[in-house]
Amino acid sequence: MRERASGEARAARRSVGGRVVLALVLALVGGAGGAAAQEVTGVAGLGAFAVRPDEEAELLIDIEYRLPPRKHGISPVIGAAATSVGATYLRAGFGRDFPLASRWTTHLGFAANLYFEGDAGKRLGGALEFRSVIDLSYQVAPDLRVGVALAHLSNGGLGRFNPGVETLCLTFAWRQPPRLRRALP
Repeated sequence: MRERASGEARAARRSVGGRVVLALVLALVGGAGGAAAQEVTGVAGLGAFAVRPDEEAELLIDIEYRLPPRKHGISPVIGAAATSVGATYLRAGFGRDFPLASRWTTHLGFAANLYFEGDAGKRLGGALEFRSVIDLSYQVAPDLRVGVALAHLSNGGLGRFNPGVETLCLTFAWRQPPRLRRALP
């Protein structure tokens, strides 16, 4: 009976996770019109890894580079993160900015990650993890946005177990200085 219940819970999580991924993809591709968002090239985040009440949080440092937007405003992204207990992950994926108001923007992203739990990191069920993120930011200067990002990491049910983890970060996003934008292709 217990095995059946855990199997049903696993199936329900997989179903919800699939819907979240589908919604992100549709939002990124379909997108909202409106004014163009400030093009961001770099993001640094400082926050917590494992933020659910039943988990012990770890300090998280996160960096991301966003290439110029392509078709439908979708930007390729690469990034890396490390926790205070030695877990690290590298990611590559895509994201899109959506302007909300004159200075407010939200960024939705999805990436595949290589996760290394290190000696004391959280066991996430495998080296291949997926990250979905929403980042709400405010433009404080022409080339700087400050925001908050909530992300979920999960192996998507590909591993023997899939605990998943949430991260919450204060983010600082910037554009390349104008001189560099003109010099780079």
